[in-house]
Amino acid sequence: MTSMKKPFIVLILSLASLFSFSQIQREPSKSDTVANKGTGKKDMIKDLDLTTGQQAKLKEIRQTGRMKKKDIEGNSQLTGDEKKKQLRELQKQQAKNIQEILTDEQKEKFKANRKKNKKAAEENEN
Repeated sequence: MTSMKKPFIVLILSLASLFSFSQIQREPSKSDTVANKGTGKKDMIKDLDLTTGQQAKLKEIRQTGRMKKKDIEGNSQLTGDEKKKQLRELQKQQAKNIQEILTDEQKEKFKANRKKNKKAAEENEN
């Protein structure tokens, strides 16, 4: 009977250690932090209390931006540096278009949230 207890005890201990290792808390990696940036943008926009009209315009701006970004990234005639330059310009234009649909109060909230998110991102990098 003791000969059957040993393999059983070894099996139980092995399973227990397996489950304990799978529950270890891990710090988020930089890639995890980058992946969560989208959530921050959604929260930032939500804080602005956009009207239905503003939401529709924002959606249109984003869709147009995504299409242009896809075109730039898929353009095999551009070098990597040219793509980066065009993507930066696209980003600036998109930010300008978004600013145009916001009220003065919303612009202030947007700037404050942007500074806060930028500071948090810098702290996560360190």
